[in-house]
Amino acid sequence: AVIGRTLLRDITSYGYILLLRLCFWDANLSDCQCGCKAISSAVADDVLPLVENNGWFFDTELLLLAAGSGFRIREVPVTWQDDRDSRVRVASTILEMIKGIVRLKVKGWRNRVVRNQNRTPDQLSARRQETHVR
Repeated sequence: AVIGRTLLRDITSYGYILLLRLCFWDANLSDCQCGCKAISSAVADDVLPLVENNGWFFDTELLLLAAGSGFRIREVPVTWQDDRDSRVRVASTILEMIKGIVRLKVKGWRNRVVRNQNRTPDQLSARRQETHVR
């Protein structure tokens, strides 16, 4: 639940989810932007290196790549209060999201993960460090 969200935020939020459901109908996501994301070390090792966006589309890309690679996504409802003093630029954020959606549709979002089953702990640690350096 959201406390104090404006009509514009409601419209853009519901529109974004509708667009995602139309483009990625079998990802079964209901909210990509709200709340915090907790990921397993397997997702950190396997999916984070594939995430290209480091802006507002990051959450969506992470969730779509994880879902498309067979990782289980669990959504936990949260209650948060909308920031009336938000500095988010709606038009440029929407453009960024649309570009990200098109990129994932073109490049593909399913089965892009190469599992870490045959890597040593040292290799996994090095990969984690590379991922965090971006």
